[in-house]
Formats: sequence, structure tokens, C-alpha cells
Amino acid sequence: RKRIPWWLRRENVPKDWEVKKSLDELIDKFWKGDEKPGYNEVWSYIDYAKSQSIGPDQSFNFYGKIIGALQGGWLAEIRKEFDLWLARSKQLTFADMLYYVDRGLRNDPQFKSKWMNKWTYCVIDEAHDTSQMALDILLKIARYSFTVSDVDQMMYRFSGAKPEVMTSDYADNIQTIKLEINY
Repeated sequence: RKRIPWWLRRENVPKDWEVKKSLDELIDKFWKGDEKPGYNEVWSYIDYAKSQSIGPDQSFNFYGKIIGALQGGWLAEIRKEFDLWLARSKQLTFADMLYYVDRGLRNDPQFKSKWMNKWTYCVIDEAHDTSQMALDILLKIARYSFTVSDVDQMMYRFSGAKPEVMTSDYADNIQTIKLEINY
């Protein structure tokens, strides 16, 4: 019988109120400063680390560089406990979905070959509104990819999309076709 990765067996995406409750409790437990951040701020730091493929074991250094060693340490503890809460409750956030697929493609040869051999072609429309990690995943799992992008129409920078992704990281492997007349 094939072993299914634990994160593929997850069943639910947590409701916002569940995340808020969990993070509020963790902030109260681990944040020692007088001014405590809101759960949305903490959640965005956690999601940002996951979007950079930063594991819980690397969180202390990552957060320390962003907000300082003291608060970074508190935030790393919150992230570790939040990830444990998600695992115990068999839930995944959207950032987790991307994070675990990215980790699987990087570190698990069976997982990588399974998904990289599944699709020959991948068409990505509105690629300028796709995060770096999501774009990397899509480009890795298909032998041939076709992206449509207009960085002047970019809307989703808040979700990790960056216009630089379309022009810099794949420069050696892309052919650019400019459609300069709008009909």
C-alpha cells in the first residue's frame, strides 16, 4: 500500500474565526511585550515565511532579520505552535497547500516524479497575479508551459505576486511575445 504524505490527507481549511482564536491564544501565551500584534499581522508573517519556503526550524532566523531577534523569537514560537494546531486539527491554510507541495517537489523524489510526469502542458493565464511559489510549482509539474501575463494589469501583489517574477527568474527559458496593440 502506498504511503500518502500526511499533508495530503488533510480535510479542512480552517475558518477565519478558528485561526483568529488560535492565534490570539498563542499571541497571549508567547508575546511578552506590552504592545501585542493583532492576529492578522501574525498570520501574515506566518504566511510570508511559508511563501518563501521557510520551515518552522528556520523561522527564528527569518523573523529575527525582519522584526528583530526578540520579537522574531516570539513569532517563531507562535508559528511552531500554530503549525502544530493545524496538524492536530487536520487543517491546512492556503499558504500550507503551496508550502507542502513546494517542499514535496524539492525533497521527495517519489512525489516529484509523480507530479512532474502527470502533465505535459500547463497554461497559466494572468500569470502576473501568481505568487513566485505557485508559479514555480506550476512550471515544475509540466514539461511545457505557456504563460499569459501583463504586468501593467497586476492586481494581487498582496498575495505575493510580483511583476519581477515574470521578467527575471525565467529569462533563460522564456520567449517573450509582445502584443502591443489592444483590439
